[in-house]
Amino acid sequence: MKLCANQQAPEAARIFPFTLYESLCVRDPVGRPHPTKPNVVRMVPSIRWLQMAVHRAKTVRDILACMARQGHRMPPEMNLTLKKMWLVMDIATSARRAQVMHSDYFSALDIFHIQMFVVKLDMRFNDPIDGPGEDHLRKLMLGQRGLTPLCKLLKRTAFTETEEIVRAAVRYDWEVKPQHRHYSILGIPPEEIGTGHLEGWGKGRVHLYRPDELVVREAVRRRLDLKNHIMGMMLWGYVDPVTGKDTPATEDEMYMSDDGSKDRPKNPLWQDYEWLEIESKVYEETEELKESNDWAYAQKKREEREAAKKAEEVRKAEEAKRVEEE
Repeated sequence: MKLCANQQAPEAARIFPFTLYESLCVRDPVGRPHPTKPNVVRMVPSIRWLQMAVHRAKTVRDILACMARQGHRMPPEMNLTLKKMWLVMDIATSARRAQVMHSDYFSALDIFHIQMFVVKLDMRFNDPIDGPGEDHLRKLMLGQRGLTPLCKLLKRTAFTETEEIVRAAVRYDWEVKPQHRHYSILGIPPEEIGTGHLEGWGKGRVHLYRPDELVVREAVRRRLDLKNHIMGMMLWGYVDPVTGKDTPATEDEMYMSDDGSKDRPKNPLWQDYEWLEIESKVYEETEELKESNDWAYAQKKREEREAAKKAEEVRKAEEAKRVEEE
């Protein structure tokens, strides 16, 4: 599987290693042991991991192609940066996402490219004359569990109706009035309304930082001063700075492998899986995470620990006294 992935999607195979996706692995059919656990059969990548890697490589390429066809060209290195960003979007907690962004895995050029991608998305979703001058659609798409929804939106294969976008927005971060908390909205159960932006994709209690939020914090931490480059990001890819001539998108930048695929007959054995929506483990909020997210809860647990410690000391003192009397 690794050989096939290295042949079909080498960058994706390197950025999304199978060791990070336990649900996409299977036990070694040959039964070879784990290198550090001789009594345990090692896990190896499955065909699902291969399809996931190929799907993500294709999705990132199609996103850049859709943007190029609308006139919003990107640097060649943007392909790799978006794959790295997708890896961050697989993480269920803000602390772990920020930890990855802080590491050397993301270079200063990657931070610059992510911010450029955010700027170009806002330009794509807003008309310079008619507006609407909002960034909520960009936040909604970058708040999903990957880049597949964004790709479908740009390719107009999903989110083609206003109601569909509104439903996604309601599920993501809609604030329900107290008198309406027990009612469904557009068919969405009340317990799912406004939970998509929480850690664990709705299982937690605090906001899960999106890539566009993380990149701003990381740029400030590294003192990259990106605010002075926003105009350059907006103008990049339209005019050659040397000749002053227009630079239209090339055939390679606009290439999409599935052009005309709807007209081709489909293999009856093919199953159309959505490899973005990999069923992840149920997000469980640990005691440590609860205490870090809720000051009152942390204070209560601290008092309980102190009371238990004092009770233990009293018990030991009474036991020692009883032993001496005997």
